[in-house]
Amino acid sequence: MQLSDFRGRPLVINFWASWCNPCRDEFPLLAEARDRHEDDGLEILGITHDDIVSDSRRFADEQDAAWPLLVDEGNTVADVFRIGQIPQSFFIDADGRVRGHLFGFTTARELEAQVRRALAD
Repeated sequence: MQLSDFRGRPLVINFWASWCNPCRDEFPLLAEARDRHEDDGLEILGITHDDIVSDSRRFADEQDAAWPLLVDEGNTVADVFRIGQIPQSFFIDADGRVRGHLFGFTTARELEAQVRRALAD
């Protein structure tokens, strides 16, 4: 799976790890946003950062995360997005433009505002 597989769709790219408590708190908010904007074509891409793959998969399974969860071997993607600390989320519109960026825990209200920016034409 590659980022280009989602060309033409609005995305939330979320960098997270199972050991990150703010990331854990954010998971239900991401699930709600994905469900709410399913008809808009929104997809969430979760990218684990500096985590043990089995730990991140176990947490995602416990949370019933239905969105693609990717492992960033060698931090290649994290380097492109200049990720140091997590959680961080990037909001990308259907044309591939970054429309927003949130660093740290996201409230439902902040998340919704950024998602709407990514969905706007």
